[in-house]
Amino acid sequence: MTRTVWQRFRHTWQASLHVLQDKKRLKFYVAYYLVYAYYLLLLKTVRIKKTGIEAVFADMEAGHCPIFAGPHLHLLVFLLAFDGKPCAFLASSSKDGELITHLLHQRGFSTARGSSSNRASDGLRELLGFIRQKIPVGVTFDGPKGPALEPKQGVALCARATDGHVFFTYVNLAQGKKPFWGIHLKSWDKFVLPFPFAKLEMVYEKIEGLPDKRDPNFQAQTLAEIRRRAFTQYGYLFENGTN
Repeated sequence: MTRTVWQRFRHTWQASLHVLQDKKRLKFYVAYYLVYAYYLLLLKTVRIKKTGIEAVFADMEAGHCPIFAGPHLHLLVFLLAFDGKPCAFLASSSKDGELITHLLHQRGFSTARGSSSNRASDGLRELLGFIRQKIPVGVTFDGPKGPALEPKQGVALCARATDGHVFFTYVNLAQGKKPFWGIHLKSWDKFVLPFPFAKLEMVYEKIEGLPDKRDPNFQAQTLAEIRRRAFTQYGYLFENGTN
């Protein structure tokens, strides 16, 4: 009798667990398709001026593999700017990262999953593999959880793999002096969410003057230069000390 009751309880619990898991997956896919629908709307309507892209093309024609280093806050605009072009991205292993990974795959991007702060992460090793295949790599250097604008070592390791061919990549928001057609979400990174029909400028600045990749100061100087440029462009967003 006791065994029968226990078996019924276990079956009921397992069935409830499956239903709960199904609901979680359903919520995930509902969220994903809402995000994807908005992404397609932006892709059709947003106009992005690409300043400095000629230097990127010149680097690629010379046989180099560029690294695009940008803050997490402009990830969506970065994807819109590179949609349809070969590029690999590092996505976090979190639930948010799973959603982004689905979107990247849907749009034909190459992906690696892991952490840019962990030198030994599988995701970082995959990114280095893309670099060896001469596939350009995009790194949100302060992702996935910040602190905002503080670059992690993964971007410097990628930079070393490309012999220092790094482009600091950002959305020109006029340093707060002129409103852009969109909003900043109330997230740790002040994520940029453009509105449909927005006109934006994506800037590609090649970082010059880095030491030789064999120099012991290469990593520190690369991170310092990326940080300096990031705070020059976006520091005003965090002047109140909140990330």
